[in-house]
Amino acid sequence: MTNNLDSGEDNIGCTPVVNEKMPSFSVGTVPLGDHDQDWFVVMTKLANKSLRANVANVLSFYVRRRKEEYREILEYTAKKYGITPEECFERLKNGEDLDSLAKGK
Repeated sequence: MTNNLDSGEDNIGCTPVVNEKMPSFSVGTVPLGDHDQDWFVVMTKLANKSLRANVANVLSFYVRRRKEEYREILEYTAKKYGITPEECFERLKNGEDLDSLAKGK
């Protein structure tokens, strides 16, 4: 089942978009199984929301719910590579390869 939210159809996905005020994601294409996609569409319509808004809500909820768990992983990873958690966060956020740090030692 392929959909496109930007055209008003029901496709679910994320493509990074540059935004001067706040980073955001544009809903594009993320493959879901038919069951999950069908239920997501039905749940979204029952909640009287747009798919785009509901995808944003789901992603935000996921980040808030799992942030502390990933903070621990971030701290472990930073220590492993001999950098601060802040530097590790920035490097990963910017798409940098942490393995290059290990090769440089």
